[in-house]
Amino acid sequence: ILENRVVQNFPCRPVNHFVWHTGSPINVVVQDAGGFVNGLDAEGNIRREISLSDFMVFEENEGGFLSADGVYTMKLDASDAGIFSLLIDEIDEDGNVTSQFKYQDVPITASSTAVLELDPNVVEPMLLLDVEGDGIADFSIGSAQQPDFLISLDVLVRIVSSIDTDSEFIKKLLHEISKIRKEVEKEKLMKARRELEKLIQKLEKEVDRNIGKGHKGDDDEDDAEEGNSRKQKISTSDAEMLIKIIQ
Repeated sequence: ILENRVVQNFPCRPVNHFVWHTGSPINVVVQDAGGFVNGLDAEGNIRREISLSDFMVFEENEGGFLSADGVYTMKLDASDAGIFSLLIDEIDEDGNVTSQFKYQDVPITASSTAVLELDPNVVEPMLLLDVEGDGIADFSIGSAQQPDFLISLDVLVRIVSSIDTDSEFIKKLLHEISKIRKEVEKEKLMKARRELEKLIQKLEKEVDRNIGKGHKGDDDEDDAEEGNSRKQKISTSDAEMLIKIIQ
């Protein structure tokens, strides 16, 4: 639906152009070679400074178009933890899609940023992902027709490792993610997804324990009585963040 809206309703649409849209939870600012900007400013106002272009904000994502004759820097800032997608089509004067760039199901924290240089002369632009938002790119991600499960798992490992590498619970999570990665390498995707579901269940259990609900019938049923006084294996906020990402 979004793709159709973006393609069909452009005022002064250039003959050859890029059409792009995102999947939450990210905000995008586009800058051209002259320093002109499309995107939201710090107050949430829409800026449309780039000629022969448009920028649109929808309920859960953003989109726009750009002339294919220019070079642009797309800066992405996470608005929450989860996974995001950035989809870009290059369209010719006859309305045909000549190139597609897809960056799908990329895990991020609420602090993550990314940069993409969009140049009509570059066959495959790379998305530079900064997981922690510290100004250092951790991953260089190429476009693909299908989400790259292995890259997503590698990013997940980076996110989990940044929480607390001294925690036995985190070490176990990393070990389990490593096993899931091996299943993906063997193309046992259904098994890998089942194991990820188990990870979510473990994280949900820790959230319940942290707030004092406990789980009757498991090996740690005394945790229900201890409530919030027990030492947390993982904080509620970190567990909820990982659940968002894995889901």
